Amino acid sequence: MPIIPYRPEMFPVHMGQQLQVPATIDCEWSDILRAAITVGRRNAQAVFAHGQHSVFEANYRAYMVKANLTEDQNAELVRTRAYQDLDPTEKGAVSYFLSMGLVKLLCEHFFGVPWLVHLDNFDRDLDPPLGRGSRPDLIGQDANGEWVVVEVKGRSNDLPTALLGDGKLQCTMVQRVEGRIPLLRIVGGVYFKEHKVQTIFRDPDRKEARPSDLKINRARLLREYYTPLLDAVERGEDTKVEVHADRRYRVARFPSLDFELGVDEDVALAGNQESDTAFLEQAQKAVRPVPSSIAEPRADQIKTAEKPSVQIFRTRSTVSAGVPRSTSLGVDGTLIRLGPTWSAGSLLPAAE
Repeated sequence: MPIIPYRPEMFPVHMGQQLQVPATIDCEWSDILRAAITVGRRNAQAVFAHGQHSVFEANYRAYMVKANLTEDQNAELVRTRAYQDLDPTEKGAVSYFLSMGLVKLLCEHFFGVPWLVHLDNFDRDLDPPLGRGSRPDLIGQDANGEWVVVEVKGRSNDLPTALLGDGKLQCTMVQRVEGRIPLLRIVGGVYFKEHKVQTIFRDPDRKEARPSDLKINRARLLREYYTPLLDAVERGEDTKVEVHADRRYRVARFPSLDFELGVDEDVALAGNQESDTAFLEQAQKAVRPVPSSIAEPRADQIKTAEKPSVQIFRTRSTVSAGVPRSTSLGVDGTLIRLGPTWSAGSLLPAAE
């Protein structure tokens, strides 16, 4: 069960004690992989739209997680020796990819935001346009349909404070989405300290540096999010339908990386709808309400001289309650199930 240190900064008190103090997040490898596979990447539909490439992309994302992350003897999430042997340019690219998935994982469990898509996929819908270096990485919604803007910063070593400042500015570049002011603008940073994964989340100032409106709707966002996943499931091996917690999932195997990917049947049926209205009506049947936008603390706490008060939070959503640790079920209607090569004893060795 990997453990991820988490540090919140600048969040209002009314958002809860969990966003006022450092916390240690515990999760499962299936949760980590589900976030890495489902987070929307730049030009994702263009990549997934070419037949077998949908399978290659799903396997590639799984490989990136498996080759570069592992857990140490204390179950802390750390980088592998393989990661440590990469050259600086390769480390930068891998760090950014891993950061996208980990930030999505924490956004889902702490803020109830299961849908995040790369903003570059909607660059023509920005008015006025924003340069690639000045706009945030991700746009998404929570389960209640509120818009969220997220900037991701990833580094192979320390994360400079100035970089978080740049992220704050980028988050404020999008003033409105669908005519509404985003509920949340978040900077998520992921970096390594003594080989261990560290995460930091910052709530940026509310002032917009430059007014730019994003003219998309919920249907556009969800279609962009689900289409690559549906294509991957369709082209995976041994596709079948199974039921978990009253949901029907269409599930396919990806044997080369020893995992299965599934999507709610309602979402799969939505993929056949041509109009956005029909797509949205069908896809929303797969959405389950989120009991709380903030994770509930466990009873136990760690108190040491070095860390006087570090609370531990569970990140697994209630959707995954009652299923094996090798399976992760998302609020968004996605499923990941891992094979035995993802168990702690089978992972790659940690960096030293």
